[in-house]
Amino acid sequence: LYQSGDIKGAISAFKRATELSPDVLQYRTSLINLQVQSGDNDGAVATARAFGSNHNDPDADIMLAETLARLKRLPEAASAIADGEKNHPDMRLTILDSQIAMARGNRARAISVLKDWLSDHTSDIPVRQAYAGILLHTNDNSGALAQYEIILKSRDNIPEVLNNTAWLLK
Repeated sequence: LYQSGDIKGAISAFKRATELSPDVLQYRTSLINLQVQSGDNDGAVATARAFGSNHNDPDADIMLAETLARLKRLPEAASAIADGEKNHPDMRLTILDSQIAMARGNRARAISVLKDWLSDHTSDIPVRQAYAGILLHTNDNSGALAQYEIILKSRDNIPEVLNNTAWLLK
């Protein structure tokens, strides 16, 4: 339906799909994408909230926060992440919290949430990689290099880490 330009029909089809299979994230995500594309921002948020009302897990928190962030409703997205982190600590929430903080211009928070997570979860490579990326972005090259070197001790096959380490060592 979408391919033929029938966005309303595609939205209806995905609404029905979410009714029939309420646990399938892909249906909800596709529905939210179509709602945003068609300008139904309130519908997109309602779709994300509806998933959260039936699923008390990080996936629901992430869906709502990402939807709100996509709509530039960053304070609400940050609040959704904070609630999610209290109820279901998850590295994906921490990374999203950091990304939203950066989007809001709060570099200190963006760095601190990752650093705090790593103090209790030293082996979480995606969080360490995000932390290194922010350090690089904020011109803390020596800090970024130290984080990339920690990653390389356990995984030496991540292209971004290899590339950024090589660039920092040049």
